[in-house]
Amino acid sequence: NIVLFGEAGVGKSSVVNLIAGEKVADTLQGARPCTLDSTEYRLNMETSCLRIFDTAGLDHADMRKGDYVGAIESATKLVQALKRVGGVDLLLFCIPGGRILKHHQANYKLFQEGLCDKKVPVAILVTRLEHAKVMEEWWTENEGFLAQLGIECEAHACITTISENVEVYRAKRDESRQRVLKLLKDQVPKDCGEPFVMDSDKWLSGFLKKMGDFVQ
Repeated sequence: NIVLFGEAGVGKSSVVNLIAGEKVADTLQGARPCTLDSTEYRLNMETSCLRIFDTAGLDHADMRKGDYVGAIESATKLVQALKRVGGVDLLLFCIPGGRILKHHQANYKLFQEGLCDKKVPVAILVTRLEHAKVMEEWWTENEGFLAQLGIECEAHACITTISENVEVYRAKRDESRQRVLKLLKDQVPKDCGEPFVMDSDKWLSGFLKKMGDFVQ
């Protein structure tokens, strides 16, 4: 069970399609920003069955008290869904290649601390790197700054999710898919143990408390 999270428009649905090797997620009609809307996908990968919850993160710049009400409803649905499937095995944090902003740190803490009580491994996917000569260089240049912000992970992949129809970037897309599949295979092995799960009320209260940091 994987929670894929990040700001709206970062390419999370494209990541789902990259993993699946085909279009299973609509990349044109994603979740609304600042809502925590979540869509569940089930993917069969070799000997594993993945449940991926594609979840829109929050943004300090756009979050208002009116948005908070809708986000509470979505957070409740997400916790209920995770409870139904038995918990969380992995957090997959999606960020765009470029500058690290305040809301990236806040979303990391929201999910890593608020949703999972620091008890679930985090892997980071850095997207939109098709124009980089060497995609991995982004990580080399930014890993230290991420650590300063307290954004830590068990694994990472620097990738592009650009359409396979763009021939000039096809090799990078193929490379990206292999990187993500290897990351998932390493981070979610067959014997990965019991998923993280909590009592629903306690789980939700911790998540909502962290959400309060976003309200201006």
